[in-house]
Order: sequence, then structure tokens, then C-alpha cells
Amino acid sequence: MLQEALQRTHFHNLFFGRSDIELVGYVDFISNCITANTRLQHLSLTKVVFEQSRDINALCAAINNNGTLQDLIVSFCASEGEILRE
Repeated sequence: MLQEALQRTHFHNLFFGRSDIELVGYVDFISNCITANTRLQHLSLTKVVFEQSRDINALCAAINNNGTLQDLIVSFCASEGEILRE
């Protein structure tokens, strides 16, 4: 439901952080929000865990296809099994 709402509403800034709850398809959700948001200028990803290399490819494709993104902050992100340190 949240993804549907975010796809109809356009934001200039989006922040996605790691959730303590395992969310299936979280990176797909982020990728879809980036792709659908035609006004996105600033994107921040913090402590996002990529479960598969496909997740990284999907995220990169979404970022690459977004023509309005100006700033990208990626901090403390890792692939599954790596330790996230602050």
C-alpha cells in the first residue's frame, strides 16, 4: 500500500534506512520508488542490506534511469552476511 502511495506522490528527498524487521522485496520497493518519482533530487540510503547481486543491479538501473536525481548518499550499506559498522 505504501509503495502505491509513494508512486503517486512525488518527493524531492527520500531517505531509506535499514529496518530491524526483515522486509521481503525492500530493495525492489526502493527501486520502484526511485523509478516512479519524476521529481526526486536527493536520495539517501543508510544501512540497506542487499540480499543478492540482482538487488544491486536493480537499484543501479533505477538510479541510472532517474533523470532528476542530483545527490546520492550511500552509507553503511552491505551485502547480506557482511557486518554493518558505524
